[in-house]
Amino acid sequence: EKDPARQESMVRELEEIDKTIERTGTPAELAKLNERRARVLQGLAEQASSDDERETWTRQYADTVSAAAQGGAFPGGIELLRALLQKLKQNSASAELIAYVEYRLLSADYAHKLQQPDADYVKIQDQWQTDLLKFVTDYPRSEDTPEAMLQLAVGEEFRGKTQEAVDWYGRIVDSFGESPQGKKAAGAKRRLQSVGNAISL
Repeated sequence: EKDPARQESMVRELEEIDKTIERTGTPAELAKLNERRARVLQGLAEQASSDDERETWTRQYADTVSAAAQGGAFPGGIELLRALLQKLKQNSASAELIAYVEYRLLSADYAHKLQQPDADYVKIQDQWQTDLLKFVTDYPRSEDTPEAMLQLAVGEEFRGKTQEAVDWYGRIVDSFGESPQGKKAAGAKRRLQSVGNAISL
């Protein structure tokens, strides 16, 4: 049952945590603050009086935990995101919300692996491409799908697989042409297909 006074208290606590994070520099302190922030956001989601409000707090939870984990300030955030994703699936949350959390989990996990001292960049990149492909297949129309497809295209281009990159850029243009990623993809496709061709002036 929603408790307005408790909800207001949690919002104030969240504001105080944010101010403290701005003044904190040590990794250990940041990790503790980010964990505390995650607990407060989880509490706000549980206190929500509607599905829309709950989804808003859940998205903020996923955003902030993922950002902190990617920045190296909250490695434990990856497991929290994994647990959140499992809970959403068990509770039959909307496919859009599940996709939103899953993409932020994938991004956080990828960034965390790259930050490790013994990181095997080729292996990590291969896994990233595999994860992105599965995401695009599972969620062909989510709000993060064009960004995932763009990352796939860039990955193929860096591997020297020009035709595969062109194909991905083309798929983005066809499916999400009006999105920011669609416009980037159109330019990248033109760039790759112009190599060796004369341009009329």
